[in-house]
Amino acid sequence: MKPLLIFFFTVISFYVSAQEKPISSIKIYLEDAETLKNINDAKVTLEGFEIPAIKAKYNKKEKYYYLDKIPSGYNTIMAYHKKYNEKGFQNISGLPKELRLQLHLPYRVKILGDSINFYKEDDHHIRLLFNDTILHTLETCPDFNSNLLCFAIEYIAKFHKDLVVKDELNIGDYSLNTITVEKKDKTKFKRFNDSTIEKLLGDKNILALYTILLLTKNTEKTYFSEDGTANYIPKFIRYIHCDSPNSYSNTYRDFKEKLKNGLIKNNIYKRNQKEISALANSDLIRINNGELFDNFDNNDTIVTSCQKLKMITSMPALQNYLKQYVAISNILSYNGIHLIDKNDTFRYQITYNLHDIAAYKKESSLIESKKINKEIEIFSLKNNTASPLGTMDLIEYYNALGINVHQKIEKSINQ
Repeated sequence: MKPLLIFFFTVISFYVSAQEKPISSIKIYLEDAETLKNINDAKVTLEGFEIPAIKAKYNKKEKYYYLDKIPSGYNTIMAYHKKYNEKGFQNISGLPKELRLQLHLPYRVKILGDSINFYKEDDHHIRLLFNDTILHTLETCPDFNSNLLCFAIEYIAKFHKDLVVKDELNIGDYSLNTITVEKKDKTKFKRFNDSTIEKLLGDKNILALYTILLLTKNTEKTYFSEDGTANYIPKFIRYIHCDSPNSYSNTYRDFKEKLKNGLIKNNIYKRNQKEISALANSDLIRINNGELFDNFDNNDTIVTSCQKLKMITSMPALQNYLKQYVAISNILSYNGIHLIDKNDTFRYQITYNLHDIAAYKKESSLIESKKINKEIEIFSLKNNTASPLGTMDLIEYYNALGINVHQKIEKSINQ
């Protein structure tokens, strides 16, 4: 009987030790997110924090990338391709034996819960939401709503010297005042293992990070083609009020010149390809500079008036929000963030859906709760140092496994 017990104890011990042993190899499958076809010419790497990347090999017969060994400190798989948007997966506590990643075209990025629209990521800028600690230090800039930039420039210059402040951006229905920053060297933010992101995540004065996705295609209009060519430029201009005796504006002179040269029929002018390309190029420059578009109409024809003193712009910008953008957060989905005043003290109050709280606590091995102060509790993914874009990668992966995780997406953006 005793030898039998020893045998069972040995088998169980071996099984437990095998379960605790770090994964010594990994297979990575890549496919096109739209066609689901295999991608065999990507660069797949094993990465860690401030250590050299290790390139994976490709098995042509089985159609997967693989690494035979995962050294200590390596916790991230990244996939790079000249035609696709990069994507990655990170878990500091250990990588899975098998990983499947779907790659999107850069102007055809999809987000969870949106089966219609396509987006492009802005990976050169991060939006910072300061927490309530900052509000108590605003001595030279007491007005939080209008003077946040004043304090942020001073704060970033002192504590995050590799960043520069670009502008202020209101995000979400509750108009969260965020600060847009970029790296001084103009390089993009990494999805994982970015030393700048890690420092921002460790800053107790920063509550959340956001990044912006540009809407490139929806049910009504294609704004950008798959290769980034701008398609949303209206092709026609309709001139109105050009027969008024007071029509001496620049628009009237432009109309008169076109009419004289036979370029206008029934007060409609069709832009030529050179003009369309010039407008498209100017707006692509704006994207590269991190600027936001005006809220363009979806129509192919814009209306412009020849009446004197009427402000004329090349594109209509009447709405007070930018519907071509969504903002995504590095913390998990919440109902809202409110700035409240208790005994002359400002604090943020984050509201979560009770169903989501239950779901998050159920996945305690994956999701953790953090207490910022007595008023603030946030839920985030464990075992990663991800930017909002990296968080998006992880959430997509976990949802594919059937785990109910949501990333906060804000649709109301106001500059």
